[in-house]
Amino acid sequence: MRINWIMKDEVMPSLIPGEKKYPSWMTSVLLFALFLITLAVYYPSLGGGFLNIDDQYYIDENEFIRDLSLKGIYNVFTSVIVVNYFPLQILSYAIDYHLWGLNPFGYRLGNLIFHLGNTFLVFFFLRRLLAGRTLLSFAGSLIFSLHPVNVESVAWVSERKNVLSVFFLFLSFLAYFRYLEGKRKGLDYGFSLGFYLLSILAKVSSVVFPLLLILYDICFTSRSRKEWIKDKIPFFLMSAFFSGLAVYLYHLQKIIPEYHGGHPINNFLTMANVGVEYIFSLFVPLYLNFYYDTRLVKSFGEYQFLLSLSFLLLVMVLAIKWYRKERPLFFSLFWFFIPLLPVLNIVPIAILRADRYLYLPSVGIAYFLTWGIHRLLGNTGPKGSWAALGVLFLIAGIFGWITEKQAGYWTSPFHLWSRVMKYIPSEAKAYCFLGNNARDRGEITLAETLYREALDRAPRSPAALNNLGLLYLNKDRVEEAHALFQKALESDPDYPDAQINLGISYWKKGEEEQAIVAFEKAKGNKKNRATANNNLGVIYQNRGDYSRALALFREAVREGPQDMGACLNLALALERNGQTDEAIVQLEKAHLRHPLGYPINYQLGSLYLKKGNPPRAAEYFSEALKLKPEDPEVHFQLAKALNLIPGQEERSQFHLQKALREQRQDDRRMVFPPKRTEAGIRSGRGDKNNHQSPESAERVSP
Repeated sequence: MRINWIMKDEVMPSLIPGEKKYPSWMTSVLLFALFLITLAVYYPSLGGGFLNIDDQYYIDENEFIRDLSLKGIYNVFTSVIVVNYFPLQILSYAIDYHLWGLNPFGYRLGNLIFHLGNTFLVFFFLRRLLAGRTLLSFAGSLIFSLHPVNVESVAWVSERKNVLSVFFLFLSFLAYFRYLEGKRKGLDYGFSLGFYLLSILAKVSSVVFPLLLILYDICFTSRSRKEWIKDKIPFFLMSAFFSGLAVYLYHLQKIIPEYHGGHPINNFLTMANVGVEYIFSLFVPLYLNFYYDTRLVKSFGEYQFLLSLSFLLLVMVLAIKWYRKERPLFFSLFWFFIPLLPVLNIVPIAILRADRYLYLPSVGIAYFLTWGIHRLLGNTGPKGSWAALGVLFLIAGIFGWITEKQAGYWTSPFHLWSRVMKYIPSEAKAYCFLGNNARDRGEITLAETLYREALDRAPRSPAALNNLGLLYLNKDRVEEAHALFQKALESDPDYPDAQINLGISYWKKGEEEQAIVAFEKAKGNKKNRATANNNLGVIYQNRGDYSRALALFREAVREGPQDMGACLNLALALERNGQTDEAIVQLEKAHLRHPLGYPINYQLGSLYLKKGNPPRAAEYFSEALKLKPEDPEVHFQLAKALNLIPGQEERSQFHLQKALREQRQDDRRMVFPPKRTEAGIRSGRGDKNNHQSPESAERVSP
């Protein structure tokens, strides 16, 4: 017999007997209290910097966030950025960039603002589930806000997609509630669908949202199965489209990994353990970490798997019982499992376990604790209700204390990876990332020490070997670097970065034929195909084989249209070949992807000046000047362009004087001649007599 948990008007029965009605202003007071408490716990983390795990790709090296014009927004919504299609996440960074520049405080504040928004929305969501019981909803939303597993999503700038996606997901859910009330069914349904679209555009894992809507219908409404399936069809169609798009894009980029353990069975066995670990993390959030050394389960007979399987089977038995008698508990349980579906490695992903995957499931646990504790204590009357609230506030307080400590680890790469080392002292990856952080700060000696520590723990780690090799390569210790790249490839013959860097080391040793062989081999991996073709093009260009170089640059741009260096080299090769018009076309395309790329703006200015179009040349030189306002050469070229435009003589003289003044200052500062680096080919100045150098693959991800 079906139990209807909602009356016909779809308002849930009272769960807190005796709770009095509070005035409307009480809601505002409680929301303000949520704001103050959450801000107090997370405020110390706002002073942290960017982290060397994805932040550099999403922020520092992301040209898309630097253009908030209509054209720039169009580019964001029509491009795959950092291997994903999450345009709303990138757009939010673009807004941050125009407000804060590269100040990490603003980006961290943005994450916290969305988390606060989610906390408020969870308050209203729980109040719906708890029949409008304000204090109980406040306690539940406080548990969500302060839960330690959510620190990773809030304090890590790269996880903006998580808090942003959940924000729109709950807006969609609240609009769905209004749709069920039937006052403005069409309009509210449209709002729910629209907010869901925004949620997916922030993070594709929101595709499970229709299942959450069905879960709500099953547990809390008396609607027929036909009704609750019919109005989910548009949601499921949207989910199917974006799921297919995500898989297609990942397949296109060849970044879908193999199943962990090499087989779906091993993957299933391991994820059973991970699922239990997730449950315990939500109830006992101790020893949380950014990186978990998850052990792969290789057989059905392993005791840890058998314990996990037994626990999960017990939970399923309870779920069946709860479906019949305690529907809110059933709802809580499946609210935990459904959002985890995209990250349970059904379709393999690189990560087995991460706290950020529990951001949305933690709402289910907050509801479970709120409803369950009140059910246990609140039935004894008003005193029991207050006792339940006391227990819930105590839990929230403990969570808040842990969260404040946990957030401190996310203020810098040093703190984050030091914590990993504390709990997994044998983990080489922690030393690699700390080495990367030291290298980025210019502490080369410390970086070398840390890479060697990593190799002491994992002598065959291709990442550690590659990173140490890069360090030596940049210090012109070419023979040592070369040996390390060879060891990295012996350990993992398919490690793409080491293959590219091996080619660089051959080139620096003067062994061009061997460099060509290494780059040709690197072309077998799509990840570095653009870089390999670009570097081969540079070698053939330096040999004077311009037609072959041109063909390779074209191939490099085709494989990696966002590679600014390859785009510039193609344009320069076309110009050298007398194809100036096509060179301009290629650079204009590159400019759409890198509107704030200094060398692209400079080269476009140079080519338009050469073509006799000084107004366009002045436009691009002016853009280049915004990026390097003290560069005397740009001032000089802009002066030349302005001098050819009627009425611009005064501006031309200004920039000419500025160029001379800046050049004199540069001359006074130069005690020794500047050393031209050979790490890349992106100077873009177009000096036909300059020999260029292949670029290193410095994408180091232990």
